[in-house]
Amino acid sequence: MILESAEGPVAEVRAQNLAIFQGQNPERLVIADGEVCSSGDIPMEVVQHGKPYLEAVPEYGPRLEQAWAAGRRKRPALSSGSRLSTASNSGHCVYLDRPGVAAQPSNASPHRPPVKHKVPDGGGTSRQAREPHRAGHA
Repeated sequence: MILESAEGPVAEVRAQNLAIFQGQNPERLVIADGEVCSSGDIPMEVVQHGKPYLEAVPEYGPRLEQAWAAGRRKRPALSSGSRLSTASNSGHCVYLDRPGVAAQPSNASPHRPPVKHKVPDGGGTSRQAREPHRAGHA
């Protein structure tokens, strides 16, 4: 999406993304696109950031946000036990901005018993999270 002829901060964003996709990241993962198959009924929660973070790149930021949002809307279709949610007040790195949201287990599957857990809300406090009671579970 970012042209090779881009200059300045836009060129820097392009170079960083290319490096990440080529394995120049802490995990040394090479990210290659491939066919994504169904996950059956495995619980999955797709968590999207709640605030824009590409405002510094007005030429490409909105278009990239739209493309990524379209992909996030498709992901829940991969599993019958999935959902899409938004981490309010979070930038791109939800796990850094809202670690409690990222660490919260998914309770989307009807095959899992209710879970009680405490997760930090990102502001230094904790909140109690409970799944609604379902028939057949204590």
